[in-house]
Amino acid sequence: ERAYRVPIHTFHGFAGELIRGYPEAYPRIVGSEPLTELERTEFLTRILDAGRYPRLRPARAPLRFMRDISGALQTVKQEYISPDDLATHVAKQRQALAELPRYHERGARAGTERADYQSARKRLERNEELATLYREYTALLSSERRYDFADMIVETVHALAENDELL
Repeated sequence: ERAYRVPIHTFHGFAGELIRGYPEAYPRIVGSEPLTELERTEFLTRILDAGRYPRLRPARAPLRFMRDISGALQTVKQEYISPDDLATHVAKQRQALAELPRYHERGARAGTERADYQSARKRLERNEELATLYREYTALLSSERRYDFADMIVETVHALAENDELL
């Protein structure tokens, strides 16, 4: 009979219960409301419409990469990568690109840009845009007093790590 009183949750359900029960342990999101999937898409669309993101928002298909962008933002948050951390990673990626040979030096393709360089450059350009978008998305969430599902987990991990009483 006692086993029926043991709460069973998903990770997000557990995080939500802690947020509601211990709001003082969540200073970044206390008083904020969770963001729905539709609202996240609306927030991202607002950012993409207002900014210049030619790699993430191609002119002929502006919402083509919306699912990929949303997934990437959730992934970086789940990996506890902050906007600053992502910017640092992108800076390292830029440095690595500078060390790659850019042009073929010999043969029939001498003087033409190498395919591996082109690929790395395009990846860097997308990641630079993603890092900027991530920073803007985080700022928009904060200014609108909202948080997304990944924030629930990230903030719970921080709360448990920093608050022995909550732990």
